[in-house]
Amino acid sequence: MLRFFASMAPHLERFAAHEIRLHGGVVLETQKTRVEFTVPSLSVLYRVCLWSRVLFRVYRPVAVFPCADEEQLYQGVLGRVRWAEHFAPGTPFAVDATGVLGHDSLTNPHFVALRVKDAIVDQQRRDGFERSPVDIRGASARVNVFVNENKCRISVDMSGADSLHRRGYREPSSNGNGAAAAAAAGDDSAPLKESTAAGLLVYSGWPTYMDEMALLDPLCGSGTIPVEAASVLLDRAPGLGRRTSTYGFMHQGDYDGKAWRGLLAEAEERFSAAKAAQKGRPVRVFGSDISPEAIRRAKKGADVAGLADYIEFKLCDVAAVQRPPAFDRG
Repeated sequence: MLRFFASMAPHLERFAAHEIRLHGGVVLETQKTRVEFTVPSLSVLYRVCLWSRVLFRVYRPVAVFPCADEEQLYQGVLGRVRWAEHFAPGTPFAVDATGVLGHDSLTNPHFVALRVKDAIVDQQRRDGFERSPVDIRGASARVNVFVNENKCRISVDMSGADSLHRRGYREPSSNGNGAAAAAAAGDDSAPLKESTAAGLLVYSGWPTYMDEMALLDPLCGSGTIPVEAASVLLDRAPGLGRRTSTYGFMHQGDYDGKAWRGLLAEAEERFSAAKAAQKGRPVRVFGSDISPEAIRRAKKGADVAGLADYIEFKLCDVAAVQRPPAFDRG
């Protein structure tokens, strides 16, 4: 059994654990914003990354060792992990450091990340490999170091450069989450994370009652809740929109490309089957907003996600919103 842990927003831990079990994982422990689990095969890991609606990231622990000071940190990273097994030499990578405020001497996360980077590239040089450059923002090979109470835990990020909550349908912007583009266009609403919207939908009961009810978001902004609702209704895997991105697990020495391609094909088939089943049925997901720019962005996001035919967006003041036609409940 292969061991991993996942991160998510507060109050979504129970749903995250349910998703992991649903896709074949075995949950070991649930903590605040964290679920530890095992999988019987790599295909289960890939399925979790492809289908999870509420997770942020999935990590693979690779080493835990005593870490009282800078030298122990460096030597542990240098000697306890065979880095060529986790990303090929020459592959751009990034290091994220967390937890350092609870350490006696290593209190600067930037310094911790720098020393971890030094140890990794020094191992590559020692073993005669090409040195990997550092790419803080764009690297899909990412290392997470957690230093706390004189102990260090090293993990490799399976998610890649982008968190799993980024589905690929939101407009790109200078800060990566759509906020800058919205502000530049005069829309000062704060975009809702896709995973948060998915969690709200679970709390609302949408996945249970969506076949008999409609969903209306009268303050839809850029359309995250309606798009996520339609994604559930149409059985669309959240990871389908990330197909041009590279997941972190693709850099692993044990990466199974055939299994991953099979899961993508299965997800496409499920999406197509669900669209066929909805053919001729009335639209069940609605969104409205008073901002023309918000509605433009919402429609574009739905189109990018392949869900434009299943969501009706309307420019409308919330005071004028009416119940969707042909639905008595919702």
